[in-house]
Amino acid sequence: MRDYHTGIRGTDGNGQLFHALNPAPLVWAHATFIHSQVVCAQFFGRPLTAAEKSELYAESLGWFRRYGMGLREVPKDWTEFSAYLNRVVDEDLTHVEAGAEAVRSLLVDSPSPLRWLPDRLWWSVGRRLGRLQIWVAAATLPRPSGTACA
Repeated sequence: MRDYHTGIRGTDGNGQLFHALNPAPLVWAHATFIHSQVVCAQFFGRPLTAAEKSELYAESLGWFRRYGMGLREVPKDWTEFSAYLNRVVDEDLTHVEAGAEAVRSLLVDSPSPLRWLPDRLWWSVGRRLGRLQIWVAAATLPRPSGTACA
């Protein structure tokens, strides 16, 4: 994920320059992954208990260490994470063209990530997976007004 975000940079909705590897956008990207796992479990499997959500979040903190990032700007536990997610959705989230471009890049033919799978075969599968990723991300994004996470 870190390598994917290397080239994502631009201007935010307030005209401020940003880079996707800065802590705030990287924490947000990570938060969407965690939240989508919880929501997908709720709708497509078995809803996670409060203890399982806490455990999932605690385990996910290892991702930041692998990104080479400190944990100072990361919510420390599930409770803080839930509050963070709701606050960002309600107060901070804005459209950023570079982010939209990053999402669109999921639909572009890219080399197969599997050495044994030929690029031409991957392209037909990869585009479908890209569309599915976009749909799941959009469908599981939190709604404004404090309903994002419980």
